[in-house]
Amino acid sequence: MIINNKINYQKILNYIYFLTLLISVILLLMASSFLYKNFYQAIESSKKILSLKGTVASVIVDVNLFNKLIEENKKNSSRNEIINFNNPF
Repeated sequence: MIINNKINYQKILNYIYFLTLLISVILLLMASSFLYKNFYQAIESSKKILSLKGTVASVIVDVNLFNKLIEENKKNSSRNEIINFNNPF
């Protein structure tokens, strides 16, 4: 009893064509996702940074003078600490 297994090459070629098309679409989606995340978003964020730098005040703050003024303000305004504080709760 011999079983004749006829291989249908046309059917196999159709499956191979479908798999090739599917793999190509998946690779295309992966490549476009990679390009979007690594290039497009980086370019857009750099454009946003440049536009934000343009809107920020152009006056540069002198940090040393600022710290000096804060220290003088601390010296001038003494903190009144409440020793006997009655907690109502």
